[in-house]
Amino acid sequence: MTICGTPLEMIRMVLKTFQPCYLEQLDLSTNWNLITLSRFAPWFGQMRNLRKLHLSHIYMKRNKEDIEQKCVARFISQISKLNCLQNLSMNGVYISSERMKQLFRCLKSPLETLSINLCMLSQADMKHLSQCQWIFQLKHLQLHAVPLFHLSTIHLQFLLEHIADTLEILELEDCTIGDSQISALLPALRKCSKLTRVNLYDNAISNSVMKEFLQGMSNISTLTEEFYPAPLECYDELGHILVEKLAKLCPDLLDILRHKRHPKNVSFGTHICPQCFQRCVYDVKTRLCHCFS
Repeated sequence: MTICGTPLEMIRMVLKTFQPCYLEQLDLSTNWNLITLSRFAPWFGQMRNLRKLHLSHIYMKRNKEDIEQKCVARFISQISKLNCLQNLSMNGVYISSERMKQLFRCLKSPLETLSINLCMLSQADMKHLSQCQWIFQLKHLQLHAVPLFHLSTIHLQFLLEHIADTLEILELEDCTIGDSQISALLPALRKCSKLTRVNLYDNAISNSVMKEFLQGMSNISTLTEEFYPAPLECYDELGHILVEKLAKLCPDLLDILRHKRHPKNVSFGTHICPQCFQRCVYDVKTRLCHCFS
């Protein structure tokens, strides 16, 4: 079931007709605040067979602390009844670190997929996330547009080490990851022996560090899809793409992987062009965005 901008009363009428206990998937894409979400919360408690939950654009009004606490407590008390939940996705969900901690702690079943998009996570959030036992069997971890440049990587490293035996898909796209952070994550990533897909697009990594990183990733033979950011040297001081650099550096990077294994689908992509909303990509050959065509 998908709920998009529908008045709460209408949603209640629909759920009285279609029994919530039979729902296995819920996509809640609204602009609700925590108060509205708490009013909907009792329905969560009836969705005992829910396996996939997507929360999008839930924000916090400037309410008093006690009001926020009551709203979140009501919501979490119902989420904790979802004993079959396997996939949790949060897109633009704005709640405090303490409430995020409570949300992670309320999980009652091992997650296979965790997706967090367009959210500001604090150091405390990452710590609570890395300590949540119900995500230690993750197969798919996605952090998209979640700034990490101001955070220590220690908790993400800890999490990756815990899920190394199960992780199949890792997406850290547009997370402002730099040289020092990707280097710190490499030892944990090398332990992910079942990894089939990795996406690191839109991060800021130099050519020299990318070479070292690919040396480490070249031993993971299970990878079938790999998306890496074009090195920083492929841009000028204003951030404009240097096509010649892209065509020169990326073949050497691809050769690092070829030396150890037979890579199946590898791409090195630039940032998305603000004019045509396409990337310049190197995947055996250079494919330019429409602005260069």
